[in-house]
Amino acid sequence: MSKDPLLRLGSLCFLFIGACELAPPRDSRVIELAPPVHARTEGGLQDTILLDPRLIATRGGHVVVYDHGRHAVESFDRDGRLSWTFGTGGDGPGEFRMPIGLAVDEQGDVRILDRRSLRLTRLDARGRLLSEGSLPDTLDDIVGMSGLPDGRLLLRREAEPALVVLSSEGDPQRTLEHPWTGWPRHHRLSAGYGVAAGADGKLATLLYFGGGFVSGRLGDRSDRLHPYIEPLPLPGVRIYRAGAALVEEVDATAIGVRGAALVEDELLVLFEGRTELRRRLIDRYSASDGAYRGSWLLPGPARLMAAADGVLATVEGDVLPTLVIRTSRDGPLGR
Repeated sequence: MSKDPLLRLGSLCFLFIGACELAPPRDSRVIELAPPVHARTEGGLQDTILLDPRLIATRGGHVVVYDHGRHAVESFDRDGRLSWTFGTGGDGPGEFRMPIGLAVDEQGDVRILDRRSLRLTRLDARGRLLSEGSLPDTLDDIVGMSGLPDGRLLLRREAEPALVVLSSEGDPQRTLEHPWTGWPRHHRLSAGYGVAAGADGKLATLLYFGGGFVSGRLGDRSDRLHPYIEPLPLPGVRIYRAGAALVEEVDATAIGVRGAALVEDELLVLFEGRTELRRRLIDRYSASDGAYRGSWLLPGPARLMAAADGVLATVEGDVLPTLVIRTSRDGPLGR
């Protein structure tokens, strides 16, 4: 059996809301994941229904989802049972309006960043409020947030410098240029990138449209872009005038990256696009040299994905989004 924990798929046990089995692969590169064989509704059906999930994060066996339909953060254990819920809609303490970042650290603490209020909320592993604080107004151009295992946060900005590092307490520590030296600063699509953070300061910076990804460590810069196995076309940009304002719109249906996770030396990438098959694939790459290692084919289209510490969590389905948690009996998916 391979020593690579992410290749130990033959003995994976998939959970939520039930058990699954692994289907035989169709070829050597794509491994098909079977759907759950039965459903379980711990604590009632309401506990398992997601209305409008927007963000997902996992670490230490905790899976946390921000459900915009309830304006609430919901935490599940690795067996798919709802552990706690926090928040409601609004702009006051304990309320959320426009969260753009969600992270879980190795202690189980949860951090949520609301772009509208620039408020960073921190909860403990039981969903109890630890702190709330506002970021400086100079960071009002934030487009996303990623979390490191030690609790530090990376804020992605539209303006220069591209990345801001926050301490575990939410204080700005340093600013960094974009990890890719070829980043198209002048283009409207420059905001279309994400950062997958792993242990020991490992980072993978992904272009959401076209190109590929850059790998390294916190603070590194590189001119080498690892290409995706299937090139992603750049979406069209429409520019028009609305009164005195000049408006730029990016094609929202373009094929791009929906989510990513860095698990040890493997980068998992969930794509989105116009076809259902494209939204069912999680591609796997070597984070060090960019080599394509194969794909997982989900039973249905997915909109969110997170992975860490032996857990792969996805939100699948178009009509009724379902949280699916997959865990490994034989060994962790990564640490």
